[in-house]
Amino acid sequence: MASRDGVYSYDGHKFQVYGTEQGLPDLSSYCVAVDDRNRVWVGTQAGLAVLEGGSFRTLKFSRESGAGTINSLCFLNDQVWVGTLNGMYFGNTEVVLGRNPAWQHCGEEEGFSSLETNLNALYIDPAGSLWVGTPDGVYRINTKMIPPVSSRPPPLALASILINLQPPDWSRWNAVPEIRTGLPAGLEVS
Repeated sequence: MASRDGVYSYDGHKFQVYGTEQGLPDLSSYCVAVDDRNRVWVGTQAGLAVLEGGSFRTLKFSRESGAGTINSLCFLNDQVWVGTLNGMYFGNTEVVLGRNPAWQHCGEEEGFSSLETNLNALYIDPAGSLWVGTPDGVYRINTKMIPPVSSRPPPLALASILINLQPPDWSRWNAVPEIRTGLPAGLEVS
């Protein structure tokens, strides 16, 4: 249960309180949702967190103004949908929990006249549409029309490498540069 004093859980016998000492980014918790792997996600005034091993981990999220206040959460298939003061964000649950989270945004360009979402005002209908409550009314997102978020990180293309602000002399490493890139053939960056 979300509250202004943190998150409460009840095991049938007693309550346990989770707060900032357990990793919540803020005590003011607005919403709680559980995904299909029984992970507990919490939206707070200062960000989004997921319970892992008895403590919360704050997830990397948008730096845009208002996006840090999480008003509502829900899950549809393998995606988490997050209502903020700056529109809706969504992403593949495994990707957003990874090292390189990828979020997509629904806002004014997608037809929202009000970016602010209301507290706990998300509903998924039987057809898979997401209904979002805002101060200006209710919006329907046809989630089947949105391309899936890839669970793989985007490809990386290096244009150059500098060592101590100088282009390296690849001959020191017995490396033959590729004509197309000027980088050594078979170079692996980790």
